[in-house]
Amino acid sequence: MTHEVLKEEEPSLELDLRSVESLAAAHLHDIAESREQLWHVKELARPTNGEHIRKTLQRVVAVEEFYSDGAVAVTPLQQQNNTAEQDVFFKDERHQCVRSFKIRGAFWASMQAFKKNPQMTGTAQATAGNAGQGGAAYAEWHNRNEPRSITAHTFMPHSASKVKKDALRARDAVIHDHDPATGERYETLHDAKAGAKRFAESHEQDGVAAIALLDPYAHPDTIAGQGTLMLETYLQLREVGADLLGRPARIRVGGGGLGLAIGCAEALQVLIDAGLVHHASYVEVTQESHTDATVRAVEQLAKHGSVNLDALFTADHFSASNDGTAVEVPDRKNVAVAYQLSLDGVLVLRRAAKPSVARAMAHRPDNQDLEPAGSLGLASHLEDASTISAYLGYQDDGYIDVVVLSGGNVAESTKNEYAAALDDRSLSITAMGSAVTRQRVEIAHPQEVDPEVHKIFKGQLSEWGVELLE
Repeated sequence: MTHEVLKEEEPSLELDLRSVESLAAAHLHDIAESREQLWHVKELARPTNGEHIRKTLQRVVAVEEFYSDGAVAVTPLQQQNNTAEQDVFFKDERHQCVRSFKIRGAFWASMQAFKKNPQMTGTAQATAGNAGQGGAAYAEWHNRNEPRSITAHTFMPHSASKVKKDALRARDAVIHDHDPATGERYETLHDAKAGAKRFAESHEQDGVAAIALLDPYAHPDTIAGQGTLMLETYLQLREVGADLLGRPARIRVGGGGLGLAIGCAEALQVLIDAGLVHHASYVEVTQESHTDATVRAVEQLAKHGSVNLDALFTADHFSASNDGTAVEVPDRKNVAVAYQLSLDGVLVLRRAAKPSVARAMAHRPDNQDLEPAGSLGLASHLEDASTISAYLGYQDDGYIDVVVLSGGNVAESTKNEYAAALDDRSLSITAMGSAVTRQRVEIAHPQEVDPEVHKIFKGQLSEWGVELLE
């Protein structure tokens, strides 16, 4: 048994609409309780300016250490070439010390675990790399500021990126990529999660968990920590004079476990309820087609009323090249919450094909590398701006577009693999969400195009491998 704050139930692989409502409500309540530690809307409503954003956030999260030196950074919001019809901003999480937003959830969850159990000697976390670096960054910070040191134990698939393993070793993290009892390698993130759980349970001493088990995307503390990205974005948009009440905002993110998407959607809902942002604002989360088990789970719930999560697993699902979305068996609580948030209209799920991700990586904002998973928000933005979307009747709807960039820890082999995909002309133009509360939840609107022109163009799209929503 692990420490209560991070204890997790054994997941049920069957999920249906009869259980989704209660499961989502319970998990949203847990997230809301954790969220209360992080922000207070009245603080966010006060006037601020650029130099005070960090101090404002320190007051909002009520824990100064979260934004102290060597911890979580307030990353820049970079304004792009904007028009009167559309504002585009890049929220660049590559400026975190681990070059990824993952430090937000891992740092906050680690901090809360230590506060609830000061006797803990370390953490155990399954990761494809970036979440583990977040946990290791907390251990570094903790060991500089606390008399009792801790160790970050990171459980990874054996084939995980060498770049990320080297970065973890540089932060003195202990890497586990095989089962110490059997010697068998962890082939997938699912294997690594099971190994981390066994390790934490084996280090319980006199009923006290010496090792805190961290979840990379599903625990309420992790999700709440990720939600700070939305709070920063709100303050920064207000700082540059964005019309947050007159125009809705669309926050484009990527990710496999949906921790960032749910955290940002929850924070956005708080801002909407407080009347601080336009009611039609929403978070759009994109996953790459071959690693989109979570998107498929939510889609199956919407279409069939039930889903067998285990059936979504495929043997080749883990990809060291796009490890950030390699969630083989989605967390049932996050699936339920994502489904509920999509019905509420504050979250839209979407997928992108590999060539679209490759195009986003090739974009290289600020001439810096971008990981496949961290480029998914940009991929969806570029798709929407493409000739195909415009031809099918897509017109910009006046949203303030915020694209989250994340992940600068990318190997040369990954760059080469995605560069080769640029020659592939197949595209993916799909999205799902609440048509009632969102004017544009589908990218394609054939009814807005001349029927004869659409018929001809649809034939061309079919040759290119485009999946077109009717």
